[in-house]
Amino acid sequence: MINLDKLNKFNELVTSYFRRKHIIVLNPEEKNRNENINKNNFIIYDKTEWKIPDELENFVENLRTNNQLNNEDKILAIFERLCMSYVYDDNILSYIHKIDDESYELPDWYGRDIDDKWKNNREQHNKRVCYEVSRYLSKALMELFKDSDDYNTCILWDRSLTHYFCRINL
Repeated sequence: MINLDKLNKFNELVTSYFRRKHIIVLNPEEKNRNENINKNNFIIYDKTEWKIPDELENFVENLRTNNQLNNEDKILAIFERLCMSYVYDDNILSYIHKIDDESYELPDWYGRDIDDKWKNNREQHNKRVCYEVSRYLSKALMELFKDSDDYNTCILWDRSLTHYFCRINL
């Protein structure tokens, strides 16, 4: 069960730092467990299933049962594995639009709104955008800490920055 109070506090801190409100994106599997989320306009459910890549599943399970590493080292190990497995999809650069003399915009749909054709195409190479890697990391962290109620995992999204990253609250 997602702790809405922690998410609210977290978003207030991020808003204060960045001076703009972010959107907290939750795993769509959580919909049935969190009825009050729809009352918050800054919390949404992802349109796409969160999935751990097949090659990462055993790695996460081994970390989960590893008593030699602390939680921070486990999180870093997963992130390192993702960084070693994927490269940034620079195709997104072709979608850059100039807004004015000082700012540019990237499409927030590239990697966020995906379909079966997108998924099949991604299986052919190791290029990923931040939204895809954030989903992988978020789902991996959810699996890593599935026996603990102390963690809330989400993706943080800023429409203006069109950048996404995984966040885990304690």
